[in-house]
Amino acid sequence: MYPLRRLLLPVLMLIIALQVVRAQISTPSFDWDQRWHNYLYRTYSFERITLLALDTGFEHLVTPEHSRDIRQYPEQYGAALARRISRTTVEFGLGGLLGEDIRRRPSNKSGVMNRTLWAITHSYMGTDREVKWRPAYSRLAGTGAAFAVGSRIRERPITTGRIGEAYLGSFLFNMQDSVLNEFQPDFQRIGYGMARKWLRALGLRR
Repeated sequence: MYPLRRLLLPVLMLIIALQVVRAQISTPSFDWDQRWHNYLYRTYSFERITLLALDTGFEHLVTPEHSRDIRQYPEQYGAALARRISRTTVEFGLGGLLGEDIRRRPSNKSGVMNRTLWAITHSYMGTDREVKWRPAYSRLAGTGAAFAVGSRIRERPITTGRIGEAYLGSFLFNMQDSVLNEFQPDFQRIGYGMARKWLRALGLRR
């Protein structure tokens, strides 16, 4: 049963993540009203809250046996939610002041390698008011804010090593998120194709 739970959680996380990145498809204009609704979605939407809960649960399951106590889950989820709120709030405020748009955009390129390389190299970038690419300073600041809040909640010292780990983890997460966003339409088409085949096999679709 335990290996099955460990398998189901990542599958559920992938399904919800695909719905999340579909809602992030960007448009060139990004005024304060759009920015506010994007902030609310990224921070408090049902999809995001559920994905955070699953992610925290998966992390809880893979911790060493001596710390895998279900009573610790609410505390871990609360800390993760506090980090999420601090990160997206800084990205919202600073991004608005700087005129940054850090929403994901499709590359419109052809070829798996070209699209993957574009997604990776643009994972920590955004556009300015003139829609020119540049480093996403608000995302960098948001990562630092989330790290500071998490350290405060868990009463851990802020050291150079831990700061480096936080930013490395953020870079890896954003690369993964950017690649997932780039290939989301392809994953969706594959999923629809598989669903049609299963329905035909069951005699429910011609």
